[in-house]
Amino acid sequence: MLESGAKMEAQVFTFASSPFVPVAIGFFGLGTGYFIWGGQALFGFPKSSPEVNRTLGLWGFWMPGFMQFLTGIYLLTGLTWFNVFGKAAPLYMAGLAFTAYGIHWFAMAHRRYIDSSAQPDGWMAIAFLFLSILGVDVFRRAEDIPVMLIFVGLTLIYAIEIPARLLSWNLGGRLLVATSARSQSTAVRTAPDAPALISKAPASSNLLRALDSSLEAVISKVSPAVVQIVVNGYGPRKIMDTPPRESSASMPLAQGSSSTLTATSSRMPTW
Repeated sequence: MLESGAKMEAQVFTFASSPFVPVAIGFFGLGTGYFIWGGQALFGFPKSSPEVNRTLGLWGFWMPGFMQFLTGIYLLTGLTWFNVFGKAAPLYMAGLAFTAYGIHWFAMAHRRYIDSSAQPDGWMAIAFLFLSILGVDVFRRAEDIPVMLIFVGLTLIYAIEIPARLLSWNLGGRLLVATSARSQSTAVRTAPDAPALISKAPASSNLLRALDSSLEAVISKVSPAVVQIVVNGYGPRKIMDTPPRESSASMPLAQGSSSTLTATSSRMPTW
């Protein structure tokens, strides 16, 4: 109520219902992500390298990550704030799934970009397994069989990923390449030419080998430049009961040579 006594009425905006549900945005991004990651994993082209992994990480972040996340937020906002999609329960499930899977691709893309371990993804897969099973049930009840089959595939992916990541299941790691293209990992290798296993070699052994290789390289470079330096030390002549002369010097007090270093052996200086 204003000071003059006039009443201010609230204005309500109503948006018309829209039949255009933006699920195509999320599905296009997801399909493109599987096409890029899956093609590189299955055919090995281009070969994995830090530069290729960073490029794949960028595509994974924007296409399946951002486009699914955008679709999820779009659906949830239209269902809850503006009510432009009606009261369709399956759409709420779709909004939840697109948002969660988009954030999941954000994490996977960033992990691949910085080349970190994929083994903790096994714990993540437990939560997403239940989300996928829920999606199967919701769209089965809605009699939307195509979308239900998508969630069936996602359920199988996460059911395989749990033992593949946490228990280093070799066959499961290869199946992940064929189904979800989650191939790059520093802990579990799933490239077509390598088994999915965790390296059991101790880190100290690798460090010692690297140090040995570095020493050999240094020795091979400096061995052609070996020289010998002889040093003589002189001092005043000391004769019993005779004062030293300024212009005279004694025989060498000490002799020595430099160290000799070769590609196969080394000797410390002797004096």
